[in-house]
Amino acid sequence: MKKLWIPLVFLCSMLHAQQHGDLDQTFGTNGIVNFSISDYYDMIYDVAVQSDGKIVTVGRARMDGTNYYMAVTSHNPDGSYDEIFGTNGIKVFQPTYNYGNFAMQVKLLDNGQILAGGYAYDGGNNSDPLIVKLNIDGSLEPSFGENGVSYITSSESITMEALDVQEDGKIILAGYINDVLGAIRYTADGQIDTGFGENGRFIISTPNSIYSFAKDIAILPDGKIIITGIIMNSDGIYDCIVTRLKEDGTIDESFGDNGMTIISAGDGHDFSCAVAIQSDGKIVIGGHMWIANVPTLQYDFLAIRFNENGSLDTEFGQNGFAMARYYEGEANYLSDIAIAPNGNIYGTGYATHDSNNAITIVCFNSEGILDTSFGETGMVGIEIGNNNEAEAVAIQPDGNIIVGGYYFTSNGSNCIVARLVGPEMTYPSIIDIAVTLLDETSAATTATPNEATTEYHYGLMTKEQFKEIGEEAAVETIRNNNNPLYEEDTYTWIDLTPNTTYYAIATGKNADGVWGETTLVEFITTINGIAPANEVDISLSPNPADDCILISGKDIKTLSIYDSNGRTIFKQNVTSGETGISTTSFKNGVYLLKSYDNRTKKFVVSHQ
Repeated sequence: MKKLWIPLVFLCSMLHAQQHGDLDQTFGTNGIVNFSISDYYDMIYDVAVQSDGKIVTVGRARMDGTNYYMAVTSHNPDGSYDEIFGTNGIKVFQPTYNYGNFAMQVKLLDNGQILAGGYAYDGGNNSDPLIVKLNIDGSLEPSFGENGVSYITSSESITMEALDVQEDGKIILAGYINDVLGAIRYTADGQIDTGFGENGRFIISTPNSIYSFAKDIAILPDGKIIITGIIMNSDGIYDCIVTRLKEDGTIDESFGDNGMTIISAGDGHDFSCAVAIQSDGKIVIGGHMWIANVPTLQYDFLAIRFNENGSLDTEFGQNGFAMARYYEGEANYLSDIAIAPNGNIYGTGYATHDSNNAITIVCFNSEGILDTSFGETGMVGIEIGNNNEAEAVAIQPDGNIIVGGYYFTSNGSNCIVARLVGPEMTYPSIIDIAVTLLDETSAATTATPNEATTEYHYGLMTKEQFKEIGEEAAVETIRNNNNPLYEEDTYTWIDLTPNTTYYAIATGKNADGVWGETTLVEFITTINGIAPANEVDISLSPNPADDCILISGKDIKTLSIYDSNGRTIFKQNVTSGETGISTTSFKNGVYLLKSYDNRTKKFVVSHQ
């Protein structure tokens, strides 16, 4: 297999291998960034990872010892402060004159802007929903709401704890309105969207409940909305609730029991605090379940999986439930969950012991079983000071795990961002094809496999034939051509039909026998006609890349890199023939590089 090496003049960092669940020693100090914003109480409530690997946190800071300000921080991929954001990486401000301004969740937009949602609290009985929109430098976006702040007051008590963004840019907040689970939708510019629900909001109707609270929200690819939280029944017991709304804010009665699923995991209080959607559409909620009060209050970590229709997925864990406890006979509280590309479910929160709390991260595999490759038992604990608590978890593009929280000090609390090493990933086979037209009836193709490829097949087919038999049959024909290849191969095709559109098709397997994405290159057999779609004079090395990649070529001018979802994750001008790009923050997977004149090249990022 062809191996490409970066010249010594372009140095890439080499990382020492660490185990799944270890604190990443390349991040912060021994895997942890420990910082304070004020001299009093600072807390992180959510974290998110930008496409360039930067980490954004949101929460609150008690700047003057009395009032809580909204706090947003931005960190470079190594944990250091992002100096271009706010003031030395920190944006702390008072968007309203209320006693408390709390950012509970964050969403990162494709253009780099940041949405932080939560609520403003007057210190008495009332709270109102609050959203701010920040630019990449931390400045408030003036076109949103009123000078970057959407704050709409009412006589009701409205506490919002969750935020998500639709594909059209509309924003949904979820929480509770007068102690009843509810949601509000805003237009992309921060105004109430009266076309949602009833005059812009949804309030659940549950006949036998006293209170209900939304804790998290997820928008599905079809635009429907999943909300999870807790509901108190007439006996005073809390159960988990999951409901699905249509895109217009009305309840989707095809989900669960008339639009909702209420479920009890044990004999006492059960709390759902977070939701995540698997790639197959199944729904995972995370929280904790009551075990006992004697001799101490005891809860276990809890994850529950549902099918797309809201029914319990009994193939997950134990009849749909996955439980774990970090400390026996103690309280284990789960605050947030995230699903990794390999299907692992990571939950974070804290576990109590000896009148102290340890930040805890638990890892269930896709079957709902503790993944014992994570730490030693499927769980990892972190203690810095007294009463350490985690509120949020996010998965980096490279599979590493980011945890955000805080710990208490003698006069308040400090913030924590930790990074743990993710699992080893299986990388896909990718074949690059370059086509050179020789004349009207012949062409030369060069197929180059990446280092994940153990076997590949390629060939030509007219576009007409390809469309006639369909892509699936065409790819199967290539796979069964009885000509397996293993290294770079150049072949000259003769007796082609002039002025005809052809597809060069390649497909390969990795070491696990899994076929990777099919490469399809279109070209026309005419010497003076349209050039091949990717007649490439751009070279990349190494491919796959780990920490960095060297790009060489003539007259590139601009470089754009797209992920497998077609999103632009990198763009810059190029002034020389050779450019190095750091891929440290890129997720493991396949990317497309494009020059200003649409020359393209595929490459793979494979972090070791």
